[in-house]
Amino acid sequence: MRRVILAKQKLNDLIRQWVVERTVLAPVKQTTVDFEPVSAANEICSDYRNTRLPLKRLFFQPSEALLRFDFKAAPEQRVTEAPVEARPTVVFGIRPCDARSLVLLDRVFLGQDYRDPYYASRRDATAIVVLGCSRAAPTCFCTSVGGGPADRAGADLFLLDRGDIFVVDVITERGEALMAGLALPEADAETLDRADRAVADVAAAMTVIAGVEQLGPALKAAFDDPRWQEISERCLACAACSFLCPTCHCFDVQDEVLDQKGRRIRNWDSCMFATFTLHASGHNPRTETMQRVRQRVMHKFSYYPENFGVIACVGCGRCIRACPAGNDMRQWLRTLAEACGKESR
Repeated sequence: MRRVILAKQKLNDLIRQWVVERTVLAPVKQTTVDFEPVSAANEICSDYRNTRLPLKRLFFQPSEALLRFDFKAAPEQRVTEAPVEARPTVVFGIRPCDARSLVLLDRVFLGQDYRDPYYASRRDATAIVVLGCSRAAPTCFCTSVGGGPADRAGADLFLLDRGDIFVVDVITERGEALMAGLALPEADAETLDRADRAVADVAAAMTVIAGVEQLGPALKAAFDDPRWQEISERCLACAACSFLCPTCHCFDVQDEVLDQKGRRIRNWDSCMFATFTLHASGHNPRTETMQRVRQRVMHKFSYYPENFGVIACVGCGRCIRACPAGNDMRQWLRTLAEACGKESR
């Protein structure tokens, strides 16, 4: 990894260089801030805490066709796979928590036993440019789940905003390719020290929930603890938390058919829905909201760590901001830590 200085006045040249051969997506402020195509630096909103929608939608789409079928066609044409369009793309200005979420999704969709071709084609075509956090939102808690405002997980390039310059970490070969043709000065020790101290100040301002990374095994022992009911009392089971969570990856597969023609589609789903576990027999093992809340928390903090060795939460705080009932994952974790005999603060 090398660390260089990019003057902000040169960012526009860099963006214009990228758009010649790639789609460039960056945070754009409209009613809310979300990633949209840009062609110049002045279209980018860099002074934002996080986007409303998670980055996963670019790779694991909310709804997409897997195949199409026509039973009136010739036998060899009755079923065709839906093509995957994956134009070379640069996603600029991602916050560290969202970049980290892609690393977690990779473990599901790009595993040794299963490689999802739709997700894989988009990931392979996309370069990730992360913008470190210069301030924390009141709902951020990334430092409690293994991340941080300068977390470089998943980044090809990592940028720190230092007023009229960016300190740029060139991390991967893909990152080197993005910076090709630019002669940039190496960052001096004093500049790096100031940048790192500024990020440390952002991290220090965040809410800390001690013991979260060790919570997983203890949650199994507390499976029947009454505190599960306590934390779920206000939950409406609306699934806003799941759909806005950057690491939730449940989906349903359905066929849409009209007169022997149709398509098979994959749609986002959520364990918070009452019918998520409804069997064809009519039996449903999770009829109560409490059971579904428990499943969601257990998956994030116990089951996923057991399978992949890391917590499936990046502390972005979207679930907290979006909850219409005012539920707060941080308070849930504190309550459960107490139930498990873990220290919290």
